[in-house]
Amino acid sequence: WVQDPGGNLVWFRAREAGLMHLDRDDRGLANDSIVVNGKSVVNPLNQEVVSIRGISAGEYTVNAHYYDSKDGQPVEVTVSVVKVNPRADVVYYGAVKLARKGDEATGVRFTVLPDGGVTNVNTLPRTLVQRM
Repeated sequence: WVQDPGGNLVWFRAREAGLMHLDRDDRGLANDSIVVNGKSVVNPLNQEVVSIRGISAGEYTVNAHYYDSKDGQPVEVTVSVVKVNPRADVVYYGAVKLARKGDEATGVRFTVLPDGGVTNVNTLPRTLVQRM
């Protein structure tokens, strides 16, 4: 879940909002294997990717949500923010632990300046998940 300064939310049921786009919605082990030269190859990396396709100044919030699992075990989620223009700079890298299905945690909040700079990186909690 990512919220932009205008209050737009990107999540699995809203893949585009404002200048944000959910490039990959990872479903755990589902769709993680392909057949190459007749052999099944499994990608062990579970990763979701949201791109922000321009500068919209203000605060962004990135949250992790424990949607579901087969084993019900706690999940550690790593969160990174990478500014890719004019070069790749890691703005933030950290982790949050989600204990059970339904849990939500703020991975990171940050402010984009009008010139594209990033400041005020923090992990102050903010709820984004809309209860369905």
